[in-house]
Amino acid sequence: MKATIDAPQRPLIKPLTLPLALVYFGLSALTFRLCVYQLMPFLRHAGVSPYWAFISSYSLALTALMGATGLALHQDGYPLTRTTFQDRLCFQSLPPKAWGWTIGLFLLGFLLTGLLIPTAQAIARVAVFRPPAFLPDVLNPLTPKTASLTQFMGVSLAGQWWLLISYALFLLVFNLLGEELWFRGYLLPRQQLVYGRWSWLVHGLLWTLFHLPIYPWYVV
Repeated sequence: MKATIDAPQRPLIKPLTLPLALVYFGLSALTFRLCVYQLMPFLRHAGVSPYWAFISSYSLALTALMGATGLALHQDGYPLTRTTFQDRLCFQSLPPKAWGWTIGLFLLGFLLTGLLIPTAQAIARVAVFRPPAFLPDVLNPLTPKTASLTQFMGVSLAGQWWLLISYALFLLVFNLLGEELWFRGYLLPRQQLVYGRWSWLVHGLLWTLFHLPIYPWYVV
Protein backbone atom coordinates (compact mmCIF):
# COMPACT_ATOMS: atom_id res chain seq x y z
CA MET A 1 0.00 0.00 0.00
CA LYS A 2 1.16 3.49 -0.79
CA ALA A 3 1.60 5.79 2.12
CA THR A 4 -0.60 8.84 2.00
CA ILE A 5 0.74 12.22 2.90
CA ASP A 6 -1.70 14.65 4.40
CA ALA A 7 -1.65 18.10 2.86
CA PRO A 8 -0.53 20.77 5.30
CA GLN A 9 -3.47 22.51 6.88
CA ARG A 10 -3.82 26.27 6.87
CA PRO A 11 -3.38 27.87 10.27
CA LEU A 12 -6.61 28.71 12.02
CA ILE A 13 -7.44 32.38 12.41
CA LYS A 14 -9.66 33.96 15.02
CA PRO A 15 -12.81 35.93 14.15
CA LEU A 16 -12.51 39.70 14.35
CA THR A 17 -15.47 41.04 16.29
CA LEU A 18 -16.61 44.64 15.94
CA PRO A 19 -15.06 45.96 19.21
CA LEU A 20 -11.68 44.47 18.34
CA ALA A 21 -11.99 45.68 14.75
CA LEU A 22 -12.54 49.22 16.04
CA VAL A 23 -9.31 48.92 18.01
CA TYR A 24 -7.33 47.71 14.98
CA PHE A 25 -8.75 50.32 12.63
CA GLY A 26 -8.42 53.01 15.29
CA LEU A 27 -4.74 52.29 15.92
CA SER A 28 -4.13 52.31 12.17
CA ALA A 29 -5.82 55.70 11.86
CA LEU A 30 -3.80 57.04 14.80
CA THR A 31 -0.57 55.92 13.14
CA PHE A 32 -1.43 57.77 9.94
CA ARG A 33 -2.68 60.79 11.85
CA LEU A 34 0.63 61.14 13.69
CA CYS A 35 2.70 60.70 10.54
CA VAL A 36 0.63 63.10 8.42
CA TYR A 37 -0.14 65.79 10.98
CA GLN A 38 3.04 65.65 13.06
CA LEU A 39 5.90 64.32 10.95
CA MET A 40 4.94 65.98 7.66
CA PRO A 41 4.77 69.56 9.02
CA PHE A 42 7.99 68.94 10.95
CA LEU A 43 9.75 67.96 7.73
CA ARG A 44 8.26 70.90 5.85
CA HIS A 45 9.45 73.27 8.59
CA ALA A 46 12.90 71.71 8.30
CA GLY A 47 13.01 72.67 4.62
CA VAL A 48 12.04 69.35 3.06
CA SER A 49 10.10 69.70 -0.20
CA PRO A 50 6.37 68.86 -0.20
CA TYR A 51 7.04 65.77 -2.29
CA TRP A 52 9.66 64.23 -0.03
CA ALA A 53 7.79 65.23 3.12
CA PHE A 54 4.75 63.41 1.73
CA ILE A 55 6.72 60.33 0.67
CA SER A 56 8.61 60.12 3.98
CA SER A 57 5.52 60.52 6.16
CA TYR A 58 3.42 58.01 4.30
CA SER A 59 6.28 55.55 3.92
CA LEU A 60 6.74 55.51 7.69
CA ALA A 61 3.03 54.93 8.31
CA LEU A 62 2.81 52.19 5.68
CA THR A 63 6.01 50.57 6.94
CA ALA A 64 4.39 50.39 10.37
CA LEU A 65 1.43 48.57 8.81
CA MET A 66 3.81 46.21 6.99
CA GLY A 67 5.56 45.40 10.25
CA ALA A 68 2.25 44.86 12.03
CA THR A 69 1.10 42.55 9.24
CA GLY A 70 4.27 40.49 9.39
CA LEU A 71 4.06 40.10 13.16
CA ALA A 72 0.35 39.28 13.02
CA LEU A 73 0.74 36.65 10.29
CA HIS A 74 3.65 35.10 12.18
CA GLN A 75 1.51 35.03 15.32
CA ASP A 76 -1.20 33.23 13.33
CA GLY A 77 1.33 30.61 12.27
CA TYR A 78 1.73 31.71 8.66
CA PRO A 79 5.23 31.64 7.14
CA LEU A 80 6.18 34.94 5.54
CA THR A 81 6.32 33.58 2.00
CA ARG A 82 4.98 34.58 -1.39
CA THR A 83 2.35 31.84 -1.12
CA THR A 84 1.09 33.32 2.13
CA PHE A 85 0.68 36.76 0.61
CA GLN A 86 -1.07 35.34 -2.46
CA ASP A 87 -3.42 33.37 -0.25
CA ARG A 88 -4.27 36.21 2.12
CA LEU A 89 -4.73 38.77 -0.66
CA CYS A 90 -6.84 36.29 -2.67
CA PHE A 91 -4.67 36.63 -5.78
CA GLN A 92 -6.19 34.45 -8.46
CA SER A 93 -6.99 34.47 -12.15
CA LEU A 94 -10.22 36.28 -12.98
CA PRO A 95 -12.70 35.04 -15.59
CA PRO A 96 -13.65 37.49 -18.37
CA LYS A 97 -16.96 38.36 -16.68
CA ALA A 98 -15.17 39.29 -13.45
CA TRP A 99 -12.74 41.47 -15.41
CA GLY A 100 -15.71 43.24 -16.96
CA TRP A 101 -17.20 43.98 -13.54
CA THR A 102 -13.81 45.11 -12.23
CA ILE A 103 -13.17 47.54 -15.07
CA GLY A 104 -16.76 48.80 -15.00
CA LEU A 105 -16.73 49.45 -11.25
CA PHE A 106 -13.33 51.14 -11.51
CA LEU A 107 -14.63 53.53 -14.17
CA LEU A 108 -17.78 54.15 -12.13
CA GLY A 109 -15.71 54.92 -9.05
CA PHE A 110 -13.50 57.27 -11.05
CA LEU A 111 -16.58 59.09 -12.35
CA LEU A 112 -18.19 59.34 -8.92
CA THR A 113 -14.95 60.70 -7.49
CA GLY A 114 -15.12 63.59 -9.93
CA LEU A 115 -18.78 64.22 -9.17
CA LEU A 116 -18.10 64.33 -5.42
CA ILE A 117 -15.39 67.00 -5.67
CA PRO A 118 -17.89 69.82 -4.87
CA THR A 119 -18.93 67.90 -1.75
CA ALA A 120 -15.31 67.51 -0.66
CA GLN A 121 -14.75 71.22 -1.22
CA ALA A 122 -17.81 72.10 0.84
CA ILE A 123 -16.59 69.95 3.74
CA ALA A 124 -13.07 71.38 3.46
CA ARG A 125 -14.44 74.92 3.81
CA VAL A 126 -15.80 74.11 7.27
CA ALA A 127 -13.32 75.56 9.75
CA VAL A 128 -12.85 72.38 11.78
CA PHE A 129 -12.19 70.33 8.62
CA ARG A 130 -10.07 72.86 6.71
CA PRO A 131 -6.98 71.16 5.20
CA PRO A 132 -3.70 72.31 6.78
CA ALA A 133 -1.31 74.36 4.68
CA PHE A 134 1.45 71.74 4.75
CA LEU A 135 -0.55 69.19 2.73
CA PRO A 136 0.46 68.81 -0.94
CA ASP A 137 -1.90 70.37 -3.46
CA VAL A 138 -3.04 66.96 -4.72
CA LEU A 139 -4.54 66.23 -1.28
CA ASN A 140 -6.24 69.59 -0.83
CA PRO A 141 -9.64 69.86 -2.57
CA LEU A 142 -9.57 73.66 -2.22
CA THR A 143 -6.43 73.96 -4.35
CA PRO A 144 -7.12 74.32 -8.09
CA LYS A 145 -5.92 71.22 -9.93
CA THR A 146 -4.05 71.97 -13.13
CA ALA A 147 -2.22 69.37 -15.15
CA SER A 148 1.45 70.23 -15.38
CA LEU A 149 4.31 68.62 -17.23
CA THR A 150 6.90 70.78 -15.48
CA GLN A 151 6.31 70.19 -11.77
CA PHE A 152 4.86 67.60 -9.41
CA MET A 153 3.97 68.31 -5.78
CA GLY A 154 5.96 71.49 -5.85
CA VAL A 155 9.09 69.86 -7.29
CA SER A 156 10.35 70.79 -10.74
CA LEU A 157 10.48 67.87 -13.16
CA ALA A 158 13.22 69.50 -15.22
CA GLY A 159 15.90 66.83 -15.30
CA GLN A 160 14.10 64.95 -12.51
CA TRP A 161 11.57 62.76 -14.30
CA TRP A 162 12.64 59.95 -12.00
CA LEU A 163 10.37 61.57 -9.39
CA LEU A 164 7.33 60.22 -11.22
CA ILE A 165 8.93 56.77 -11.31
CA SER A 166 9.69 56.92 -7.59
CA TYR A 167 6.09 57.95 -6.91
CA ALA A 168 4.77 55.03 -8.95
CA LEU A 169 7.06 52.64 -7.07
CA PHE A 170 5.90 54.16 -3.79
CA LEU A 171 2.27 53.48 -4.67
CA LEU A 172 3.02 49.98 -5.92
CA VAL A 173 5.34 48.81 -3.15
CA PHE A 174 4.40 50.67 0.02
CA ASN A 175 0.68 50.94 -0.62
CA LEU A 176 0.31 47.30 -1.67
CA LEU A 177 2.57 45.81 0.99
CA GLY A 178 1.34 48.18 3.68
CA GLU A 179 -2.31 49.09 3.43
CA GLU A 180 -3.54 46.19 1.30
CA LEU A 181 -1.78 43.47 3.29
CA TRP A 182 -2.95 44.88 6.61
CA PHE A 183 -6.57 45.61 5.77
CA ARG A 184 -7.40 43.07 3.07
CA GLY A 185 -4.80 40.45 3.91
CA TYR A 186 -5.02 40.35 7.70
CA LEU A 187 -8.20 42.04 8.95
CA LEU A 188 -10.72 41.14 6.22
CA PRO A 189 -10.33 37.32 6.44
CA ARG A 190 -11.02 37.56 10.18
CA GLN A 191 -14.10 39.68 9.56
CA GLN A 192 -15.35 37.15 7.02
CA LEU A 193 -15.60 34.62 9.84
CA VAL A 194 -18.01 36.95 11.65
CA TYR A 195 -20.03 38.62 8.90
CA GLY A 196 -19.79 36.17 6.01
CA ARG A 197 -21.05 37.64 2.75
CA TRP A 198 -21.57 41.03 4.41
CA SER A 199 -17.97 41.33 5.55
CA TRP A 200 -17.13 43.57 2.58
CA LEU A 201 -19.74 46.09 3.75
CA VAL A 202 -18.57 46.17 7.37
CA HIS A 203 -14.95 46.30 6.27
CA GLY A 204 -15.67 49.09 3.78
CA LEU A 205 -17.45 51.21 6.39
CA LEU A 206 -14.60 50.80 8.87
CA TRP A 207 -12.06 51.52 6.15
CA THR A 208 -13.94 54.75 5.40
CA LEU A 209 -13.92 55.71 9.08
CA PHE A 210 -10.19 54.96 9.12
CA HIS A 211 -9.68 57.89 6.73
CA LEU A 212 -11.89 60.27 8.72
CA PRO A 213 -9.15 61.57 11.08
CA ILE A 214 -6.78 62.00 8.12
CA TYR A 215 -8.87 63.38 5.24
CA PRO A 216 -12.40 64.10 6.52
CA TRP A 217 -13.22 65.92 3.28
CA TYR A 218 -12.64 62.76 1.21
CA VAL A 219 -14.78 60.27 3.16
CA VAL A 220 -17.82 60.86 0.94
